[in-house]
Amino acid sequence: MKTIVVHNHQSLLDIAIQASGTVETVFELCGDCSITDDLVAGDLIQYDVLSKMENRVLENYLRKGYIPATALTEETVLPVVGGIDYMGIEIDFVVS
Repeated sequence: MKTIVVHNHQSLLDIAIQASGTVETVFELCGDCSITDDLVAGDLIQYDVLSKMENRVLENYLRKGYIPATALTEETVLPVVGGIDYMGIEIDFVVS
């Protein structure tokens, strides 16, 4: 059994990448939870052997000390974008 400690702003997709090098194992890690559930920093996620491993990705993350943390929070401010090549669905055009 292996254990990963959840860091700030990590999602289950981040944990899947950290554990296996691919997001394909996210359902194996979440068990009874939803893959969109918010994680709490310091929580422990335990897992057995995962079905798919991308060793090159794992080695690269370990070598560079990367810990993926892409979860949005209430504090996250997304930039307002606009200009050429930008359109908003149901604003600039309607999808029918």
